[in-house]
Amino acid sequence: RPEGPVGDVWAETAARVWRSRAPELFREAAALPGEPFAAGPLAVTALCAGIPLGTDERAAAAGWAAERPYALDGKRTRQLIEALTAPGVDDRSGPEFDAAGLLFAALDGRSPVTTTAPLAAMLVTEAVRGGNGSLELPGRTAFSGPEGAAVAEVLGPEILSELGGAGVGLDVARTVQLLRVARLLGVDCAGLLPSVVDRLAPALLTGGGEGAPDWAPALLELMDEQFDARTALLGALDGIAPNGPAGVERLLSRVPLPFTGTQALPHLRMCAGAPEAKAGCGEDRMASFQRILRAGGVSPFAEPLVLRTAAGLVWGADAPTPAEARLLLEAATSDAHRAA
Repeated sequence: RPEGPVGDVWAETAARVWRSRAPELFREAAALPGEPFAAGPLAVTALCAGIPLGTDERAAAAGWAAERPYALDGKRTRQLIEALTAPGVDDRSGPEFDAAGLLFAALDGRSPVTTTAPLAAMLVTEAVRGGNGSLELPGRTAFSGPEGAAVAEVLGPEILSELGGAGVGLDVARTVQLLRVARLLGVDCAGLLPSVVDRLAPALLTGGGEGAPDWAPALLELMDEQFDARTALLGALDGIAPNGPAGVERLLSRVPLPFTGTQALPHLRMCAGAPEAKAGCGEDRMASFQRILRAGGVSPFAEPLVLRTAAGLVWGADAPTPAEARLLLEAATSDAHRAA
């Protein structure tokens, strides 16, 4: 017996082992790596023996195995995954899914795909049906076989239905997660992408606060994984910028969107360069205007709307002084100003 108080997870696991009349499992658990009375080894041993455990105990087992993927042989690894992914379990918690994701990452490439496939299926099913937007997704190779096709057959229609719904895009994390899962499963949502992006782009500009939003890492992953989504989303933001440059400037200061490719994106480039331009030019707003205009990389004669974007970034809701207004008019032709 332990000399002092122990964690509830170990105690609960031990109680379930005793109630199952399997005291020999304590000796088996003691042979596994870990501190005395650690919950992980005992929980793993119990699950492999077919003893049902609660979500905290399953999370402890998955977390322990993720840290020591070498500690279990192939048979025990399969038994553990079968217990963790059993279809009758309906009380899985966020920490349990997080631990399962870590376990999958630890076993991916180390164990056969047939062994890890149930974990991958459980994780993407939770991402689609459970709405867990922070869940770490498996890699695409996890779904390359018949197991992946079976998951896609079940979840594909649900993904397409939600992406085609009127509310898609309003919840950034949810929309990004669905697009990423669709790619993993090979679900073709190209026909829905324009409407999804049209609603997702404005949603990126909502919300305040300092620092990167919670959805930023997943969004950057999406843009790195999917060329079409990145191109469409950056194009949509570039189109929004002339009418709301301050919001786009704020977004780019919080999330380092990748727009260094072949797209022109003059308005995004101006919004990205605005903070440095304004800081470097101090109180000289016309100098800031000219510097921001140059950051766009296109002439106002070719794209008159860059005048609107630059003016919005410098003056915002304020009006330029008469002297500034005269210099603004001299910056381009009257036709360009009317178009802007």
